[in-house]
This record gives sequence, structure tokens and C-alpha cells, in this order.
Amino acid sequence: MKKVLYLLGAALLLSGCGFGMTWDITPVIVEMEVVDAEGHNRFDEKTAGNWLQSTVTATFEGETYRFPSPETRTYAAILRGLYIESYSFGPREGAVYFAFGELSGETDRSSDLVISWPDGTTDTITVDNRFRWRVNGYPDKKTSFKLNGESVTGPIRLVKP
Repeated sequence: MKKVLYLLGAALLLSGCGFGMTWDITPVIVEMEVVDAEGHNRFDEKTAGNWLQSTVTATFEGETYRFPSPETRTYAAILRGLYIESYSFGPREGAVYFAFGELSGETDRSSDLVISWPDGTTDTITVDNRFRWRVNGYPDKKTSFKLNGESVTGPIRLVKP
């Protein structure tokens, strides 16, 4: 009888530890605030000389992506490449940022995103993502970025002349 009670107790404990749950793993998106020396956003239509119609390319894991590129879907967990987005809430609400993604949040990677800007310069953003499932069934994810070899936090701020 004790054995049956122990088994039932173990089953109850395990059922509350995340096993069998469906998890929505956050994708990795590289958010960049690209500004000129005066702090004007290079991808905001209000900025004179903005880069909204300029070609930007990025190479990531052997693939090259271009901006501007045609929109494919409103939302899908697929790699969209380079695109413009705006913050929908918080202190930056309405501010425009330049983005690259979405990358699977469940994939371990340490890959370079090499961006060629309209002014002829390039920047390298290293995307490091680590993911694992804990023994309790919960996900564990850590994403970090480096800009030209230096650790940075998102959104990544780039100052372009």
C-alpha cells in the first residue's frame, strides 16, 4: 500500500512540474536603434536624409537579406529578415527601430549578423542564444549580443554619420 501511495504522490508532483505543457518560446529578434550623430533615427520618416528607401544588406549564417523587402505575412514565426518596427508600449512607445529576425528561440547558436549600411560602413552583431529544457520541464533560455566584439544589450544603439 505504501508503494502505491508513493507512486501516486510522485505522479502528482511530476504533473505539476511543467511536463506535458505547451510552451511558447520567445523568438530572437535583433533590435537596432540606428541614429545619426545628433540622435535622429535613420529609419524614421521624419528624419531628413533617412534610410527608408536605401538598400541595407545583412548576411547571417550564409544567407543574405535585403532591406527594403516585400512584406510576406502579418505575423508568423518565420525569419522575416530585415524590417522596420515600432514599439507598441512602454517608454519608447511609437519609436521606430530597425530589426532582424525572427530566429528560433529554441536553437543554440553563436552567429554573426554582418550589416552593410548605405553609408558604406559595416557592423557585426554576434547573436548568442542558448536554450535547454530543465529537468522540471520548464524552458531555460539566454540570449546575448555583441556589437563589433563588445557586449551590448538590446535594443542595440548604432550611431551612423
